[in-house]
Amino acid sequence: MNHVLFEGRDATMSVGIAHLFQRHLVELKIYPPHALDSNVEEYASSDAVVVMIGDGFLQEIEYLKRISMVTAGPVIAIASEGLSGWEKALLLEAGASDCLSSPFCYRELLARLRARARRFALMRANLRPDNYLFGCFGLDVERKEIRTSMASSRLSAKELSLLIHFVKNNFEPLSRDELLNALDADELEAMDRSVDSLVSRLRERLESMGSASNIIRTIRSVGYIFESHVEPVPAGYDLNAALIGATGEICGSNSSILLPEVSSKIYNGASSSKVSL
Repeated sequence: MNHVLFEGRDATMSVGIAHLFQRHLVELKIYPPHALDSNVEEYASSDAVVVMIGDGFLQEIEYLKRISMVTAGPVIAIASEGLSGWEKALLLEAGASDCLSSPFCYRELLARLRARARRFALMRANLRPDNYLFGCFGLDVERKEIRTSMASSRLSAKELSLLIHFVKNNFEPLSRDELLNALDADELEAMDRSVDSLVSRLRERLESMGSASNIIRTIRSVGYIFESHVEPVPAGYDLNAALIGATGEICGSNSSILLPEVSSKIYNGASSSKVSL
């Protein structure tokens, strides 16, 4: 948590909080009350927002709702006077992650902010799916894209579902029935050859972007096997940085990328920090 916005109504309190946050290496930007409309981008990009509640409690509730819809981080409501249980409930229902009323310690405010920010970070990470590196490719699950350091290609919903199943089960023989079950029944005909056609299209797409011709190998009378080491890339990690910044190698070359910041788990059960190209 580095970037916090504070809507202050008390100059002494604002200065005191700013000094404390600065000592703890947290940047605090102080705004006047109800500054959202003229600073929407700042609120949206902030790690957290602290709002001091003023007079006109119901109007403040409506304003708090607007802030909570804009910012992706926690919103802490503070009051210069005591808050009743009913008032705290309304603030929380309006979108506040926490609320404090005077007298309170500024250090407590910082601790509560950090605790809420950690929870928000965990929630975002859990809601976002992992991406994957394999060979010289990056699979962006949210964007439904397959990428190299040189190009990207949009995947259909069926291709994405199939590729995700392959990368999660690399080096394991997969039957046509299993691949069929991994796909949405509404998107694919319940026929083996429909799976064959889809695998063929996916294979051609990967080969056209530089993969080895046998990355998806056919096993006669069984199905297919995905022959590439796979590295999960945690949600929020810059996939382009992993592809471009690691070595700058062109797809199809015989080299490897070292990603010390990425989880070392590989889905075939081995433990390695490398992704083989």
